Amino acid sequence: MAKIGIIGAGTAGLASAIRLKTMGYDVDVYEKNNQVGGRMYQLTDQGFSFDVGPTIVMMPELYKEVFEFSGVDANKYLDMKLLDPMNRVYFSDGSFFDISSDLTKLIKQLESFGEDDAKGYMAYLSDVNERYLRRKNISYIKVIVVQLNFLILNHSFKY
Repeated sequence: MAKIGIIGAGTAGLASAIRLKTMGYDVDVYEKNNQVGGRMYQLTDQGFSFDVGPTIVMMPELYKEVFEFSGVDANKYLDMKLLDPMNRVYFSDGSFFDISSDLTKLIKQLESFGEDDAKGYMAYLSDVNERYLRRKNISYIKVIVVQLNFLILNHSFKY
């Protein structure tokens, strides 16, 4: 099998490495930072901890699928729970706003600020959904093309 080098140990690099290793390739992962995870890490300073990257996981099935692809039970390693509220935003006056993971509750919460705020949030969700659907289709096509390229390259090394 061909030797594959992956640059970057973020979630995409690690997922790619796991997939390729499962397919039988010899894989090396190169990371410039002191820790893996890309933007998913924590910064600690003066006794405080800060999530630098995503603070919520919107699509846990994507993480679980990598485990399944490699024949490992994701539930042995991941314990994901839906939280409600999923986030709390603090304001400078000491007040806070709990962000519900239940869309119906969240819209009612946003309407308390104003109807335009709720409409704006719904427009934002619609836009994000459109981009997600476009990207999702492109990502699947890329995976297929990459796998075909590896198969073609690997086949050509045999001659």
